[in-house]
Amino acid sequence: MNPRDDIIAAIVTPIGEGGISVVRVCGRGAVEFASQRFRGKSPLTLAASHTAHFGLFTDRNGDIIDEVVSTVFRAPHSYTAEDTVEFSCHGGMYISRRILGTLVESGARPAEPGEFTRRAFLNGRMDLSQAEAVADLISSRSERSHRVSVAQLRGKLSGKIAELREKLLNLCSLLELELDFSEEGIELTDKSNINSSLTSVIRDIAGLIDSYNQGRLYREGVRVALIGRPNVGKSSILNSLLSDDRAIVTDVPGTTRDTIQESLTIDGLLFSVIDTAGLRKSEDKVELEGMLRTKREADHADIVAFISEPDDELIQEDLQSLISLRNGASSQRACIVVVNKIDLKPDWRVTTSNGEGDFPTVYTSAKTGLGFERLKSCILELSCQGNGSSTDSSPMITNERHAQSLTKARECLLRAQEDSVEGKSNEFIAINLRLAMENLGEVVGVVTTDEVLDNIFARFCIGK
Repeated sequence: MNPRDDIIAAIVTPIGEGGISVVRVCGRGAVEFASQRFRGKSPLTLAASHTAHFGLFTDRNGDIIDEVVSTVFRAPHSYTAEDTVEFSCHGGMYISRRILGTLVESGARPAEPGEFTRRAFLNGRMDLSQAEAVADLISSRSERSHRVSVAQLRGKLSGKIAELREKLLNLCSLLELELDFSEEGIELTDKSNINSSLTSVIRDIAGLIDSYNQGRLYREGVRVALIGRPNVGKSSILNSLLSDDRAIVTDVPGTTRDTIQESLTIDGLLFSVIDTAGLRKSEDKVELEGMLRTKREADHADIVAFISEPDDELIQEDLQSLISLRNGASSQRACIVVVNKIDLKPDWRVTTSNGEGDFPTVYTSAKTGLGFERLKSCILELSCQGNGSSTDSSPMITNERHAQSLTKARECLLRAQEDSVEGKSNEFIAINLRLAMENLGEVVGVVTTDEVLDNIFARFCIGK
């Protein structure tokens, strides 16, 4: 028997107590295998696909473990495209583990992490990008993350990759056919048409690569670091954003000595907001360690919200600190000035060119709640600014592996275009086209290795 189609079993619902628990068994002969432990009005071997049957699940001695509903899915019309039976039992760790243990004692093998989805991929039920979308869908924590995962699962990215590979295949076939007639001097396409076709594909691939920055934020969430001097209201701002007293707030400088991270959703997008220790000169070892963590969070943040207060002298120092941070930061990191305690000076505004002219500036009062809707809107705008196309209009890349493969494909096509411009033989151009197609094939799994598959599916939960 092929190791891919041996019988495997796993609990596919979260471990714990609940209304029901589901144990799945699949593989060649899974229906006949599961029927041995099921006692109902008729054996499962007689059941049609996509039917549910009430009965008893028994151990190898014939003792009843639980009343169950057995759902039968016959190949190829199942999640893995193999024979599959799912036992729905009463929720509880003991019952579901006892059923799984009985199936293993009867000859099934415990499923490895992601093995059901891996079999679905190997059996042609879905391509590799769709399989990865399953894991993203399960772990999605916001509306936008969910939406982009569903689009990928439904084949939006797969369809675009297939379209690009077909264009390259047609062009490559034409070039290689022309090589066969080189001695006769027959030219099937001119260099201008080649360059035009390559430019079109390169542009489409570049659009997908550019969407990765936004797609990553949809998938992982946006990290927002609240930094600034002590007692400017960083912890109060965190509490106000969350509408919860999550962080301790006092008038004692240096109250926050470690990072505090909490999540909130704004317009369907997940944000992780990190409160940090205040930045100042200090000899206190604990406070110094807290400031080191603050700088580390600033380095890793997608958005740095520099919290200040309405004071002409202090704001200049804060702006210089923010300018230094921006100059040494990644080009992808956005910065914003948040002037808190504006209730103390309602008409005060930043007046230097290094203030509102260079950084978005929001005026807030954690005491009265003033400005927090504007603050939420501002960080939402910054997270979506210049970061690729909408999930509703075109495919979006959310996976670093996909971005790397697309980048390599673009490099191959740029080399092919350069060869074409330099008038090199079609043979050189065709080689780079073939390499580009291989790189595109890596995205959907047309070209892949067991090592890559092991790495991808090891991140899945057992039971999926």
